[in-house]
Amino acid sequence: MKTRLAALCCCLLVLSAGCVGQLGSTGAPGDTTDPPATDPTTTTDTTGPGDGPTLNQTLAEPTTCEQVWVSYWGTSNKAELWTQGNVHVGWTVPADTSMLFVAFEEGTVLGADHVRFEGSAVTADGAAVPIGDRSGEHEVAVVAVLDTNENGEYDPDIDRPCQNEDGDLVWTDWVRFDFPVGQPADDDGTKTGA
Repeated sequence: MKTRLAALCCCLLVLSAGCVGQLGSTGAPGDTTDPPATDPTTTTDTTGPGDGPTLNQTLAEPTTCEQVWVSYWGTSNKAELWTQGNVHVGWTVPADTSMLFVAFEEGTVLGADHVRFEGSAVTADGAAVPIGDRSGEHEVAVVAVLDTNENGEYDPDIDRPCQNEDGDLVWTDWVRFDFPVGQPADDDGTKTGA
């Protein structure tokens, strides 16, 4: 009897482990983000804030945002930092706040992910920020931006980047990606031939 009970508990643990996924950014119940499918030949290098391009001329005046952070996701396995068309970040957003996570290459906006959750602060890992199809080397940073007018779109003259209580920009720092050439994204965002 003890053996059957132990086997049943083991099966339940294994089955329930598959039910827990990564949090998607839409906030709908049951939304998950699949682990990124990557090309193992792709290289990714992190660079410090002083080593990459500057965003000073690109960003509006920062505002202090409490309970907000963003960082690249999967840095222990750099191949998981991206799928073709997206970079993957972890973040925390406060409750009832319209936030944007905006990807930049130098002073150019590559894309943005809009996030808003009602009721409580939320933390996510592996959330996708769109960057469009890229090939070759690109230095990309993601900045946490308060969606001031709450329209869900990045408006550089209106929306304000977040800074922490110490006055530091809330961002990922620059990462240099070497995207493979000729690997367009499929409809699901994964790379063709990966």
